[in-house]
Amino acid sequence: MSERDWGGLRGIIDEARELAREERDRIEEACPLCGTPLDFNTRGEGNCPMGHYRTSASAKANGG
Repeated sequence: MSERDWGGLRGIIDEARELAREERDRIEEACPLCGTPLDFNTRGEGNCPMGHYRTSASAKANGG
């Protein structure tokens, strides 16, 4: 492989890492099962009003 090929691969790897970081840091706002907006309690836990899903308190720790 040439140096140019490795540089392209490095760009792909860097972009994949950035996308994974953004996905991991994203605050959940809707139930992943039904799409209903989550209700957050005082502990920061998100609850699906339909009862499908519940987040941990850390899910909203970064502001929301």
